[in-house]
Amino acid sequence: MQGIFFIVGTGRSGTNICQKMLNIHPDIKVIGETHFIQTLVLRFGSDTVTFNEFFEIIDEHYFSNGTNKWTHKHLKASGIDPNTFYSDFKIFCAQMNQGTIREFVEAFFRFCYGEGTYFLGDKTPFYGMHMAKILKLWPDAKFIHLVRDGRYAATSMQKHGGFVRRINAGFHKEKEFDNFLQIEDQYKGMLSFYSEESVALISCIQLWKKIINQIRYESENIPHDTYLEVRYEDLVRQPISELRRIGKFLDISLPLTWLAKACQVPRPFTIWKQRKRISGAEYDSLTKEAASMLKVFNYETVHHHPKQIIQVRSDVKELFNWVIFHGILAKAIAIANLLREQNNAN
Repeated sequence: MQGIFFIVGTGRSGTNICQKMLNIHPDIKVIGETHFIQTLVLRFGSDTVTFNEFFEIIDEHYFSNGTNKWTHKHLKASGIDPNTFYSDFKIFCAQMNQGTIREFVEAFFRFCYGEGTYFLGDKTPFYGMHMAKILKLWPDAKFIHLVRDGRYAATSMQKHGGFVRRINAGFHKEKEFDNFLQIEDQYKGMLSFYSEESVALISCIQLWKKIINQIRYESENIPHDTYLEVRYEDLVRQPISELRRIGKFLDISLPLTWLAKACQVPRPFTIWKQRKRISGAEYDSLTKEAASMLKVFNYETVHHHPKQIIQVRSDVKELFNWVIFHGILAKAIAIANLLREQNNAN
């Protein structure tokens, strides 16, 4: 493993798209959510742990439904039988009766995803709230913070079972949020015990504010060259420039074929579609609630739903980008592949 980076954010902020775009790069493997690093850090810090202590933690992290295990998602992706996971992984770690969290976590990654010189990415959004602690384990780690307009992140949270449960648990409130920082709510399926009753949009954007404030607080306590903010909207509308910025941050190569293929990941009219999911009154209410934080990231804060002319202008730009990326750059892929084949033949 060449190094490690984390894709973080509030959740519902574009981390999935970023993962898919980076996974196309030939030297990168970005895995789905793990969640257990947070629990390990909070429980053991920099202390050594036994194999059984480590295994118990990672094997007891569940989806918000409290049924499916996060480790099984990784095992399935790697073609590993969950029924023999304990014995197979114990054999794999035979030389490690005790070790640091970092040693065991990296062993788990190698067990699932193989040895190699790849640059590993972990897309677990809430790790952004614990960057300083994680950096103590991986001093060379880097963090890509995906930021999305809180009004539209809130509309997405309102439909997501995990966030609905967190809001019903009161994590959008000051005191409860402090408790939220001290636990990993998917450990032992704790999140599944909270209500799935529908929640108000205003509560969703309050949680968005809490999480994003905590991530930015963490960013002030780590070296500046380990942290990069990327707006979801910029990644969708200007993928080449944003991917180049991410590539420079991670210090990776920028092959044309990667840029061209990665630009095709965002679907057309993504930004336009999200605007249709919110009424003018809701837009006004959410803007008022989060205006100061929205301004930090240069989002519009006028107290009315965006004018149709602004929507049309943005939609035309998005369509133009889509045509360019799927036309000119699609051809560039074919040309680059042809040149590579010719070089191999020579």
